[in-house]
Amino acid sequence: MVSNCYIEPSRREVYALFTTIPENSSVLLGMLYLFNPVRFMAAFRQHLYRSAAKMGVAMEGQLIAFLHGAYDPTTKSYPLHIHGIAVGPMVQIVDGLRHLRKYRPACPHDGRDAAITPVLVQRGPLTNMPDPITYPMKRFWGLRETYMDVDGLRKAYNSKAVRIRGEAEIEYLRFLDRWRLEEVTLLMGMHATSAGLMVT
Repeated sequence: MVSNCYIEPSRREVYALFTTIPENSSVLLGMLYLFNPVRFMAAFRQHLYRSAAKMGVAMEGQLIAFLHGAYDPTTKSYPLHIHGIAVGPMVQIVDGLRHLRKYRPACPHDGRDAAITPVLVQRGPLTNMPDPITYPMKRFWGLRETYMDVDGLRKAYNSKAVRIRGEAEIEYLRFLDRWRLEEVTLLMGMHATSAGLMVT
């Protein structure tokens, strides 16, 4: 059961935090106003169904996912991605995304960030609640500068999150102000009520 962003522990259920970064999910500076997060999250839902079908498993369990982004001043683009939490069989389905072409690892000279794992799943008990739930909902987008190494792989500098400044900051704040929370969120196996999130 999920209520007020709290997942009641169960010995029979598996929980996992995840981050997914589909191919071609970066948006150029100045073009963020054209990006539609509703379509992006709907596409992610279809990817999950495709993952389940590929593995031959039923769409069971629960999932809550949120759109997030950063800004890369090197490429002058926003690498968009999804943070979330999966419960029960949905963990396996999220993990199965790595077998879809859309989530293949970066290759030399294709311009994608090799430091990023397209599908990152962190299993284990959830502690310090509700932080694991509220973290994916963060509204802060940080600066993430990249470079091209000698092998033609794009990698990120290892640095702490830095605030976005200038034109990019104005653009992404306007973007966040334009869309409602429910439009940048995906719920599966649960629904929102006045009392919180309830399992369906």
